[in-house]
Amino acid sequence: MSLTEGQRSSLLALQLGRVLFDEPMSRHTSFRIGGPVDAWVKVRDEVALMNLLQWCKREALPVFPLGGGCNLLVRDGGIRGVALRLGKGFRRLAFVRDPASELQDEGSEVDAVSRFSASVEAVGGVAEPHKESGVALPVDEDGRVRLHVGSGVVVPTLLRFCVRHGLGGVEGLGGVPGTIGGALVMNAGTHEGELGDVVEELYVVDGQERRVLQPAEFSFSYRKLVLPEGALILGALLALRPRSGEQVQQEIRELVHYRKNTQPTGLPSAGCLFKNPDVGPPAGKLIDEAGLKGLQVGGARVSEVHANYVVSDGKAQAADVLELMDQVKNRVQSIHGIDLRPEVRVVGSDPPG
Repeated sequence: MSLTEGQRSSLLALQLGRVLFDEPMSRHTSFRIGGPVDAWVKVRDEVALMNLLQWCKREALPVFPLGGGCNLLVRDGGIRGVALRLGKGFRRLAFVRDPASELQDEGSEVDAVSRFSASVEAVGGVAEPHKESGVALPVDEDGRVRLHVGSGVVVPTLLRFCVRHGLGGVEGLGGVPGTIGGALVMNAGTHEGELGDVVEELYVVDGQERRVLQPAEFSFSYRKLVLPEGALILGALLALRPRSGEQVQQEIRELVHYRKNTQPTGLPSAGCLFKNPDVGPPAGKLIDEAGLKGLQVGGARVSEVHANYVVSDGKAQAADVLELMDQVKNRVQSIHGIDLRPEVRVVGSDPPG
């Protein structure tokens, strides 16, 4: 059931940013698949976000945080409630001072918003100009440089920043699409390094409260982030190490080149569908050895380039992909005795009837 006329009017009256009703999610996912969401809202800043969360709580409507729409399959019946996209106010990327000294300023606690809004000029520690950018890096006593990065920052922007300023630690994100928020949720990266490896703190809204989460309150694992229930990520504190910008750029280029040559391009997909098993061959090899490349259901097909990718011909439905996933999962279980676990997030409902 979609929103009532009264709910639509009251949501628009909040003036949160861009609001679209009964919006096809196929327009907001890399798979180009998905039924309509009751309301798609792109909030411009944190005040708008808090107002939206209060409104959704009052109206008893669920909120679905949406990053860049990668690693996501929305069922054909769509999503009930509100799909949330973070706008311009969540794209801050800046150096910060030593977090420990920041907390001691004037003997008061610094809240998540103040911590998250640190400017590039607010730097401390050892400052040595980086030869490429000329900007003094705020190197702490432990030899690391800390960045605030907002959930709405797109991954390529962070990578360009790190190349320019000579910062190492996130090279494994080379070629990863989407936003930092999505990369955090999926703990994006490679076996040589994942985003979670350099996260020191997370900035979240938990209910109606802004919080700074310490490592004891969250955990990263393979393609997974565990947060307190209901927490919505605003951004993160990253601890990176000074490194030659040329070396950082070279590693990113090599990874981008590798991904372009080993992964399908030109057709909609959601990235890898299944997680690699804890031991043994990766999922793509298992699927390939099961002879499933090219297997097709409706408009969805197992890629001939990389067997752990399903691509769409532009007309695929979510039901096609789900049926294909079941066939692949069952065949691999039958041949290899391995139960593949999905990496892609499947959300929403099936069409009525």
